[in-house]
Amino acid sequence: MSECKNILDIGKNLLAVRKELGLNLDELSKRSGVSKSMLSQIEQNNANPTVLTVWKISRAINVPMQKIIDPGKNGNFEIIKKDMAAIIKSPDRNCEIKVLTPAHYIDKVELYSLKFKKGGVLKSQGHFCGTEEIVTVISGMLEIKSGGQTEKTGRGDTIRYAADTEHIIKNITGQIAQAVMLVIYKF
Repeated sequence: MSECKNILDIGKNLLAVRKELGLNLDELSKRSGVSKSMLSQIEQNNANPTVLTVWKISRAINVPMQKIIDPGKNGNFEIIKKDMAAIIKSPDRNCEIKVLTPAHYIDKVELYSLKFKKGGVLKSQGHFCGTEEIVTVISGMLEIKSGGQTEKTGRGDTIRYAADTEHIIKNITGQIAQAVMLVIYKF
């Protein structure tokens, strides 16, 4: 399958999903945060959307990214290829958050790969009541603050903490630190 065909399929697939849900471009734009003009360009095959753009759209309409990218592939497996995962950077660009969760699971459970540059800090406001995070440190050392308590964790350590209050994860080494984080929502 050629690269061009994949681009064309995404536009066609997005249009089909949008119509199936009975949404116009304005509604989809408001829900997803993707501009109406960008959505139109994607549907007309005049733009190649980034993975993050497809992720925003799929999350906004609660459908798997796969349904927009290639709805013909379904079955028992849902694979997020390493080059297809959405990557979010902290405002200071010292932390990279790679989304490892299929889009339709987000808001139930979320899995992230975290990468902190030297001195990188990830500060989060509290999530929904009862939300917890579990972090396993892959490399480096992290300091985690939650609910007035602070703990240090190193390579191979796993920590669980309340995430329904402000919480901070900080790289306290002079090198890159990496971790995997699971967010569990309790609705």
